[in-house]
Amino acid sequence: MQLKNFKIFLLDIFNEANRLQKVDITGRVLTTNKYTDIQKISFIIAILGVLILKRGFSDNFAGYTISFLGIFIGLFTTIIISMYEKKDTVIENYLKKDQIDKNRIIKIRNYHLQFTALVSYSIIVALFVIVLLFLVMLSKRTQINIWDFRFVNPFTEFRWSYVLLFIQQCLICLHRFLVLYFLSMFFANTIFSVSSYFSFLLSEYKRIRLKDNQISH
Repeated sequence: MQLKNFKIFLLDIFNEANRLQKVDITGRVLTTNKYTDIQKISFIIAILGVLILKRGFSDNFAGYTISFLGIFIGLFTTIIISMYEKKDTVIENYLKKDQIDKNRIIKIRNYHLQFTALVSYSIIVALFVIVLLFLVMLSKRTQINIWDFRFVNPFTEFRWSYVLLFIQQCLICLHRFLVLYFLSMFFANTIFSVSSYFSFLLSEYKRIRLKDNQISH
């Protein structure tokens, strides 16, 4: 696979997921802001996490989180494949439907698109977090206490080793920030996807017309 195509596919997923987070299944725009509320909250959580977790993440946390994310990646992949296999039944006989049923089919199609985009985004995010957490298990440098270091006077205590040390600490902070930010985004998207999926199923079940001799709730 060419890196150019790889980049295009990833950008398509991220751009579409970002767009669909700002609209509902009717196509109505929910926000015109560049960043969603979930993205802002995840950013704040990541900043606070970097400040609070002085030594970053333990090996146990990394291992358990990798296993947890792996389970969800398999689950989400199965759901996406299952929904794709049923796509033809969604638009079956669309032109023969009345306007009410056409509107319903459009909502279902929009929901499938939104769900697929968000779940695909969650899978990519999960894989990225797994790679970052592998670094925790490979190197103890990621568990250095950032509060053990202090800023020096660049005019009286300057050394090139201090510059390298500063860059190392910045990379460690960035690493922890990215793990916490994308983990927060993953959990938020997962909760939204699962809850919206069950809400969608419930609404569909309630539409089923039962016979007079059947019990309805």
